[in-house]
This record gives sequence, C-alpha cells and structure tokens, in this order.
Amino acid sequence: MTAQELTTQEQLDAFTDEVARELGTHCRTDRLTDVESGRGRLIIDGDGRALRLYQPNEHRPDRLKIYAALPDETRMTAPSIRVTATSARHVAREITRRLYPLHTEAAQQAAELAAHQQEE
Repeated sequence: MTAQELTTQEQLDAFTDEVARELGTHCRTDRLTDVESGRGRLIIDGDGRALRLYQPNEHRPDRLKIYAALPDETRMTAPSIRVTATSARHVAREITRRLYPLHTEAAQQAAELAAHQQEE
C-alpha cells in the first residue's frame, strides 16, 4: 500500500475525518489553531482525549506527527508518534496501539504532578 500524498489542507482534513471514523463513532475533528507551519487538524474522541495531527515537513506530505494533547503542557512534554499516511485505518491503529497508552500514562503523571504541587 502506498502512502497518501496529502498536499492540501482540504486533503488532510478529509483524511483526518476518515481517521476519526476509524477511531470510533464518538470522535470528531476540528480546526487546529496552534500549527506554526504546515497543515494540521485536531481529533477529539468520546473520552475527551485530544490529538493534534499535523504534517511537520511539507516536502514529505505522507509523514504525519500526532501529539496527545495534555491539559497543561507547560509542565510536561506531550507524547507523540510519527506515522506514514498509508491509510486512515493504519493511522488509527497506530494511534490506538502506540499513542493512547502514552497519552494515558502522561495524563496520570500530569495529575500526580498537579496533586503534588497542590500539597506544597
């Protein structure tokens, strides 16, 4: 299977919508406002987890970087994965297999850090 050439924001939006459908019926997408360069899209799932999907290199439109958004990213680095846009199903599978466990772990660490700072 060859990677998809997502060369416009509209193509990335449509691809991200497909990824959201593959992730589950309660996922939705939205405009991503904090992309400094390139194209991006936000995916929000039914559990309230947010993912920032973007193309870090315009010369490699088939390569995606996906960040797990955290409530307070000033204290922790958001976990991320890199994946090739082979298909929406492939990207969704990699999010589920690789990014969601990192997202859960980072969210727990963030909660522990917040509780510890509140105690001080």
